[in-house]
Amino acid sequence: MTPSQSPHPVAIPSAFQPPANDDGTQTVLEWRIFAPATGGPKWPVVVILHVGGFKTGGLFSNTMLESEQDLVAAGYYVFVADYRLAPCGLIKGQTCHITDESSGRPPQQTNDVKAIMRAARADTHCNGFVGIVGGSAGGSHAAFVNLDRSVSADWPFWNNYRDDRPDAVVLLSGAYDFSDRTTEGYMPDPVKPFKDFIENYTNSCDLNYERSKSPVSLLSPSTADIKPMFLINSEMDTMPFHQIVDMENALQAAGVDSSLYKVLTVPDSSSHAFEYWREWDGIPPVGSEPEHDVGYHALQFLDQYLKP
Repeated sequence: MTPSQSPHPVAIPSAFQPPANDDGTQTVLEWRIFAPATGGPKWPVVVILHVGGFKTGGLFSNTMLESEQDLVAAGYYVFVADYRLAPCGLIKGQTCHITDESSGRPPQQTNDVKAIMRAARADTHCNGFVGIVGGSAGGSHAAFVNLDRSVSADWPFWNNYRDDRPDAVVLLSGAYDFSDRTTEGYMPDPVKPFKDFIENYTNSCDLNYERSKSPVSLLSPSTADIKPMFLINSEMDTMPFHQIVDMENALQAAGVDSSLYKVLTVPDSSSHAFEYWREWDGIPPVGSEPEHDVGYHALQFLDQYLKP
């Protein structure tokens, strides 16, 4: 089926919106809503987070269409959500860097995703289970909120003890260690644009600072109780291949139970994030059956944890 329930963005509920900016303007976080044609009135929820190098992208990316269609057809209530960007100007009401150098930079983007997560779980259509499918920058943010066990007394009112974290995440070509400049030798070298994206997002070229804002920085032996993660990339992804290695190494170093995460690399592909949703998973026969699509594996993973 083709999702069509909310062709236009709507604001997330006001209770979850960011506070007013210093200049009195108000950032407005929005999402597009797609409901299954059957079932309900409550469903498991999936939030989709777009790609864009932390500085572009939005709610209408064509690359997300196949995942939207498949998730709705599988019985998920879907929110395609935005978050503040660096630079500003692409999200309604977002203050520009000329007046606020932190606009769209850590922790604003991840705080936005935390607020979206809480809004999705509180929605009257949600049956209590919420997952995230994030691509590239969106995958990085999905990993961050999966691992962040902090408690905040003010917005976005994140509370690990209330268990605001998602119940499962699918991470498509995510960035996990912003300080890593390792190249795997592919041409063109993906590390240079990655470096530029990270330095723009963090407003820093200090590798220690960049790492401190990365998802891997949240992992330690004391935080081994992660929510389930499915890490996916392609063999010649524009996201440097070592990013997925960084997360695997961090998970292993933290002593995370290997049953809580899966890793898949799409072979013979240079597709990025949502682009490989319906590509072959590398298991013979080649592309002859739907269950060999990457998206099929993503849905099976989400079903395991969002449809217990």
